[in-house]
Amino acid sequence: METAGCRAFVWKDYPASLTCFLLPDGQFLHLVVINKAALYNANIPAGMKAMGDWHVMFQQKSDMLLMWASRAPMDQLKQVLVAMMGRVHRLADVQKELNQHALPVSSESVYSIEQ
Repeated sequence: METAGCRAFVWKDYPASLTCFLLPDGQFLHLVVINKAALYNANIPAGMKAMGDWHVMFQQKSDMLLMWASRAPMDQLKQVLVAMMGRVHRLADVQKELNQHALPVSSESVYSIEQ
């Protein structure tokens, strides 16, 4: 799937990443990956949820939290996520490895790569 941009940032002293994917119909699918400790043991909902105009899904892998969000129809989002699951697990592993070797970054720092 084509990426539409990405950003690395620091949230509550935890490094995080946002990757935006362009869906075939022109809608966007956003993926945020962060250490789940950043959410201070918040109750993370299971499964897909509708939140206003947004459809979201949370996944946990080891100590990482993956948060998916899109305004695409729920059925389309489900199909895309099922197809991407294998790739996502590898992405979380890479993010975890990067977080283990991250240099200190101030909370004001934001990095962006646009494609």
